[in-house]
Amino acid sequence: MTFLRSNVAEKIPWNGVLISVQPRIRLSRSFDQRSHTYLGYALRVRGSIGSEVREFLVGVGQGAHAKHHFRAGDTVSGDALSVADARLDRLRKKSRRRLQARSGSVYTNK
Repeated sequence: MTFLRSNVAEKIPWNGVLISVQPRIRLSRSFDQRSHTYLGYALRVRGSIGSEVREFLVGVGQGAHAKHHFRAGDTVSGDALSVADARLDRLRKKSRRRLQARSGSVYTNK
């Protein structure tokens, strides 16, 4: 018997205004040693996610931050996948993240 799996993750469209941008790290401990790994950045967004309007978190990598230099007040949008652990209430960016407007100045998305 063969079962087809339909575990295809659906991308969720989101957009809004950035409230904060914070680095994400993973702290590891082994006996008496500690180390950390940079995971990218957490963007706190006030806007719409799917059909809801609320605050939410989107995780982006270092490359995305280096390209767009995200900062509070920017208007952003994109498509993302939901994270498996719902307690985190966070999305993982996957594609089409756009900086639509820069806070405090004119911005052209190139």
